Amino acid sequence: ATAKHRPVPRAMRAEIVRSELVPDPDKPGSEVRVYVIQHEADGQTHTARRRYKDFLRLHEALPSVQGTKFPAPKSLLRGNEEAFIQQRAAALQEYLNFLLAKAPADERAVVDDFLGRPAATPAQALP
Repeated sequence: ATAKHRPVPRAMRAEIVRSELVPDPDKPGSEVRVYVIQHEADGQTHTARRRYKDFLRLHEALPSVQGTKFPAPKSLLRGNEEAFIQQRAAALQEYLNFLLAKAPADERAVVDDFLGRPAATPAQALP
């Protein structure tokens, strides 16, 4: 029997290693904060840069967390103060840890994509 997809190993760790300001692609001359995430899987390190709104979109895309409050609420303040940045990064890190430990198998591809890891590809037939 041939499997349609190779199994996706559950990631054990993804870490927000820093945050940085980058040019806002939607507003020339403005900057946005991104969180740099490193994720190790299959012997490779994958790096992704995600904005707060990307985390929020991920939350909205996962049926298993629907109806739960997003753990890092948006602030009405501009959010460039160091304490706020650290607090938000810690909350987002806790959220990633939760997803990596609890996301159902059918949501792993969405989480992997978010983490910058290519989704599992269909098994290739041997010659």
